[in-house]
Amino acid sequence: MLTRSKSLCSVILCLTIILSGLLGSSPALAASLTIVQSVTGNTFYENDAKTFIVQTDGVSVDWSYTDYWGNTVESGTMPVSSGAAVITVSPNKYGWFELLVKAKDSSGAVTLQKVTSFAVVSDFDLSQVTSSHFSVQTHAARTDGIAQDASVLLPIAKKLGVKYIRDSFRWSDIEDTTKGTYNFKSYHNNFMSTLTANNLSMIFTAALNNPLYDNGNYPTSTEALTAYANYAKAVVQGYPSQIKWVEVWNEPDIATYTAGLTPEQRPGAYFELLKATYPVVKNAAPNVPIMGGVVANTYKANTSFPNTLFSLGGLSYMDQFSFHNYNTDPNILAGDITDFNNRIKFYNNNVTIPMDMTENGISTVNFSEEIQAYRHAQKTILGYANGLNLMSFYNLQDKIYDPTNVDNSRGLVRNPNDPKGAYVPKKAFSAYAALTRQLSDTTFGSVDNISSSIASYTFSKGADVIRTMWTTDSSTQNAYLKTNSSLAVTDMMGNTKTVAPIDGVVKITITKEIQYVKGNVTQIIPTVTKAEVEDLATTVSTGDTHTTIVNDANLSGSAGDKLNANGAGDYVAYTVNIPLSGTYNIKVRSKPFSDRGIYQLSIDAANFGSQQDEYQASTAYVEKDLGNYYFSTAGNKQFKFQVVGKNASSSGYTLLLDYVKLTKLSVD
Repeated sequence: MLTRSKSLCSVILCLTIILSGLLGSSPALAASLTIVQSVTGNTFYENDAKTFIVQTDGVSVDWSYTDYWGNTVESGTMPVSSGAAVITVSPNKYGWFELLVKAKDSSGAVTLQKVTSFAVVSDFDLSQVTSSHFSVQTHAARTDGIAQDASVLLPIAKKLGVKYIRDSFRWSDIEDTTKGTYNFKSYHNNFMSTLTANNLSMIFTAALNNPLYDNGNYPTSTEALTAYANYAKAVVQGYPSQIKWVEVWNEPDIATYTAGLTPEQRPGAYFELLKATYPVVKNAAPNVPIMGGVVANTYKANTSFPNTLFSLGGLSYMDQFSFHNYNTDPNILAGDITDFNNRIKFYNNNVTIPMDMTENGISTVNFSEEIQAYRHAQKTILGYANGLNLMSFYNLQDKIYDPTNVDNSRGLVRNPNDPKGAYVPKKAFSAYAALTRQLSDTTFGSVDNISSSIASYTFSKGADVIRTMWTTDSSTQNAYLKTNSSLAVTDMMGNTKTVAPIDGVVKITITKEIQYVKGNVTQIIPTVTKAEVEDLATTVSTGDTHTTIVNDANLSGSAGDKLNANGAGDYVAYTVNIPLSGTYNIKVRSKPFSDRGIYQLSIDAANFGSQQDEYQASTAYVEKDLGNYYFSTAGNKQFKFQVVGKNASSSGYTLLLDYVKLTKLSVD
């Protein structure tokens, strides 16, 4: 038995030796890979050394990083020495970047890889900013389960470029053990001193319930209302230089923050809270605006709350009205602002008051980082352009690392427990940072009415005009900017290029991503111009008439123009403005029917395109591509639609036209 065992061992040993020879010796496997931050959150100013320390037991690391648009910026390989390799990057531009690091063993095989992100922002001196509309939410003045680190987040907020932080010193933390005694904690003082050190100020939300009063429910008794007002006053008096706004309560229109109240009781109870708080805080800090309302995004489901609050006289106890808005389509915001303005004016002698959007956000659970980035930037600009005083993004940091929870994943930077890195930026961080740098210390100017699919708003900063532009339908379009000087065009990540005009025109490509255009622009011409015929100067053949058709929902603008022709030779002519010389594609939309004729289009007396038979047995709406036409000069041109006959099946010679669409194909 022993001999047999020895023989078996010998066979196994021989096989092992043979296999080792065939496969080679086992390589050293990399079992660990950690990317260590040299700057907290990997958010760098432009002149910072942009380094990452990679700790691994691998032999070497490959690295590469891409920009916001997915373009590779740099890549390389570094040997590992004493368990570490130092990667230094030089993107030479601003924005958001994704870094991929791969650990390799001695055979060159990749054994582990990790991804993180970083941001590069331009230097920005917040101490010199005197007018800002931009804020961000933190939860860094508390010690509960979602408490955040003020010493980390507030410097990141400074790099973001916002001027204000929305947060709360909670009532139950301040008046915590004895009625009428206020115990400010070290974390309150640290929060405020860190604010000051970073040139930031506070939007103070006075909230929420206190177990010392009304059994911890929403304050309704005289004692509780008085105590709440005094707590708010104590905080404002304790930190007079940092607090720039006081917000009375948070979302008093929903059940979450109104324990003990029915929906019907909420507006009246909140009115009493406002009435008790406003004079107390206003007397203590006359120059600090007091925000009321603070209604949740769901207010439209219960319109009786703002209506009842206003009808009771609530507007007399607030300097500004604040609301929260989590609609993820930015194009909805203007309507919401108009709705609130109309409600306020209805109950306030046709006078509105300043408004603030103190919470708005987009979660990266149900939307991509790209959507969060460009929609948040659009929404902030739309809020500013539609008269909002403040826009505060909720949140700066993901509250909890939970990739499935919508509310916990609204941050501009990641939670400390996120495997992609503690406090590292999402794409929206860089988009917001670019926006604050462009639009701080500006005033809103005007709206450019270019087309339904291009948004363009102007802002002034000293002698400069800054134009913010994007497409509202996520399309990509060209536009032509008339100017006699070079324009500074800044992308959504903050990178600026100077573009000189050619023959007085700068051509830019507009997408869903914000562009900031600084310079003197006298006219903006979209690639696609739609000339609605009902709006154009019109002439018809002698003895004939034309009729404006209205209330046809299938026509563009619900309107069109009908030539009441009765024979060949009749015509209708429209004066169409050609904004720039060059080649255009020309499409004509019409409404064919059983009594239509055949037309020939001429432009300035020269026939263009083939004859178009407008007969159809039943009603239709058709856009026809007539081809490309070169205009040697800009200006008004005559588009003449002349009837040349009719289909044998047609009962008449009429024409019904909707629009002429001009698509610019080239610039002279």
